[in-house]
Amino acid sequence: MNLRKVGRYELISELGRGGMATVYRAHDPFFGRDVAVKLLPREFLHDPTFKARFEREAKTIAALEHSAIVPVHDFGEEEGQPFLVMRYMSGGSLVNRLEGGPLSFEDISTIISRIATGLDEAHKKGMIHRDLKPGNILFDSHGDAFLSDFGIVKLTQETATFTGTGIIGTPAYMSPEQARGDPDLDPRSDVYALGVILFEMLSGKPPYEADTPMGLAVKHITEPVPSILEAKPDLPPTFELMIKRALAKEPEDRYASAGELAVEFAEMVAAERRYARAPIPTLIEGPPEAPKEALLEATLLEEPAAPKESTPVVQPIVTPDVRPDRAKEGILSRYGRYIIGIGGILAVAVILLLVSQRPTTSTEDSTPPTTSSDETALLQLTETEEENLTRSAQTLAADLTREAQAISTTTSTITPTTLSKKISTPTSPAGALGINSIDESEMVYVPSGPFMMGSSPELGYVICLDFPPQDRDPEDCQVSWFNRESPPHEVYLSGFWIQKTEVTISQYTICVRDGACRSNDQMGRPPDHPVTNITWEWAREYCQWAGLDLPTEAQWEKAARGPTDRIWPWGDSIGTEFLNSVENNINNTTAVGSYPSGASYYGLLDMAGNVWEFIFDWFDKEFYGSAEASQPDPTGPSSSPLNQRVRRGGSYGGEGGGDFNDARVSARQGIGPSYPSYEVGFRCAGPALP
Repeated sequence: MNLRKVGRYELISELGRGGMATVYRAHDPFFGRDVAVKLLPREFLHDPTFKARFEREAKTIAALEHSAIVPVHDFGEEEGQPFLVMRYMSGGSLVNRLEGGPLSFEDISTIISRIATGLDEAHKKGMIHRDLKPGNILFDSHGDAFLSDFGIVKLTQETATFTGTGIIGTPAYMSPEQARGDPDLDPRSDVYALGVILFEMLSGKPPYEADTPMGLAVKHITEPVPSILEAKPDLPPTFELMIKRALAKEPEDRYASAGELAVEFAEMVAAERRYARAPIPTLIEGPPEAPKEALLEATLLEEPAAPKESTPVVQPIVTPDVRPDRAKEGILSRYGRYIIGIGGILAVAVILLLVSQRPTTSTEDSTPPTTSSDETALLQLTETEEENLTRSAQTLAADLTREAQAISTTTSTITPTTLSKKISTPTSPAGALGINSIDESEMVYVPSGPFMMGSSPELGYVICLDFPPQDRDPEDCQVSWFNRESPPHEVYLSGFWIQKTEVTISQYTICVRDGACRSNDQMGRPPDHPVTNITWEWAREYCQWAGLDLPTEAQWEKAARGPTDRIWPWGDSIGTEFLNSVENNINNTTAVGSYPSGASYYGLLDMAGNVWEFIFDWFDKEFYGSAEASQPDPTGPSSSPLNQRVRRGGSYGGEGGGDFNDARVSARQGIGPSYPSYEVGFRCAGPALP
């Protein structure tokens, strides 16, 4: 064979060589353009069926016209060697770009969005790529990404083996079903490969590595999805769930299409940009000499209202004596709230003592300052010293609280905001209020720190005996019903903002008019009622339009219970004055915020009753028993056995349930993400005020 010419194409230089082909840059004298010529192994023609299959598949590939797919210009056979002629891509491949390490969010979003459109178009025509990898993502002279080698694997799979293993494709990017040799692959196999490429673009390396191709294939089949946050710790926590879904072992647990994955990634990138432009406000801004009143006002935050006197308890049902696990749960014991006031007061006293003993740094003169010594010292603390001091005070407060438990049951309380007034911290005070500039919703700040999540099954069982579900008798209650809430586990969360009430019909209507949300029927309910009859996807569309996202399950529970062990958001007593539940016999939604006595620890309203609330996480009854559940800022399992998302908080009743047990802060249920209900609404959360 003349190595200088293939057909009419004049070979210029070799571009690459692999197990199935050698690619050359060539010149087409007929059209006066450079092309890429792919020579397939001569041995393929030993298979008597190959020539017919080659012609059929080559025509199919050539007919696959899309702006993100490298076009095939010609095909043929030269001296017994088959070849394909394609557009020459002068911008190199994704392999070249990855040599410099992880790519930027913007570059990744541009690449994956474009490649996904090509994949989806091919999938609609019944074609699976089967060998999607960085080497098959090429760039033109303008930097636009293109898919190449569509169908080459299928063309050769009955004729050749790859790298001597019998595996057709590239093991580093294979889906588990392709690595197993399953003959009937569907588009979700390519979605998996795209997820592997996304992992590599984000972290700079593929998720699995091994010494042999077969070892790689086995890892894709058997090993859990590696954590993207371990590979690249500075990525947003929400990326973890996205990667785990893209790389799910079972096809039905993955994104349904490449486009769905690309859209979700683009939305996450857009959300990150909004968060970066809107840092969390601090308590004190401006020069040190400004009056405290002016400094506080400059933040546009409000102090939480003083707690209202509790209304008469209608039905106290649980007392400290019957709480089954009071000695097991939490950093504080189960009933530390009754004496937390003592610990808080002592902690503040110690802080003031430590601060007052701290020497000032001024060397200009020895004239006593006009302000008190402790206030002067506070103004001179560095941010590192403030954080260390606050951390020490919190530890001390916990220790003193445990000690005080044996000697007092006083209910006086020192709130986090009281401490924030004295020490300027780099985050907003607990319970501080702000306004979302997009949907004008009122938002509440929940500070960083640990809390105890979940509950023992016995607690739900005890309450079930007093308030059994609708149409059931107390003897029907079973402890096993509540295993999904156990075991109780400590979770650390970063600070975040969350909407004070559920999103209203009025607010959702603005999003619809803005073209970002889909319209729906609200049964004629007033505009100040929570929006319902939406799906999980619709709720998330709204949150992202508002610069936020759905809260994770951990965020929702901490916002509901705070750092306490409360059964319900407001405490341990239950009655119809706290929430709109099935016991109220209203059988419909009420205006948001109609039950102020049911406010949570941080002042959020309607965290129990009225409507269930969509949560970001997938629902898995066994998740709390996994190590992932106790990781900082958890985002839930990578998938759901029943393909359900979490819902929290209970509702006014009806088919979805709405009894007092559902309203507990630890109660959790699942709901299909595409299932709309007139009993399910949502609120949004995020790390910063939009």
